[in-house]
Amino acid sequence: MEKRRLEQIYMVAGEERKTHISMIELYGFVSWILSAFVFILYLCWAFIPNEYLNEFGMYYIPDKYYAIALPLWLGVTIFTVHSLYIALCIYSTPDVNSYEVLQDKHSILKPLKSKEGDDGHENEI
Repeated sequence: MEKRRLEQIYMVAGEERKTHISMIELYGFVSWILSAFVFILYLCWAFIPNEYLNEFGMYYIPDKYYAIALPLWLGVTIFTVHSLYIALCIYSTPDVNSYEVLQDKHSILKPLKSKEGDDGHENEI
């Protein structure tokens, strides 16, 4: 009876609708699990005193100074790169009065008017 019930549970999606895991999904899941594990190790290293870590046989560990310094360095680096990217974009933008601002490869431009009109008479300016 139990075997029949399990077969019914497994056959809900149908035989032709078996799920397949792609390699990208597998790599994403493994990297997600690994990053969570590394973050937990980081928190343990940052908050557990060195005496307790020494009891577990961990003697060669970085100084606790780096528990604060590395995230701050990373944050300052990301902020600096982001600010430099914005400054580069602003620097490479043409001036507001420039003709380049008014057109691109998709623009439909009117032809420049000549001094003579379409009827052969000179336009008054």
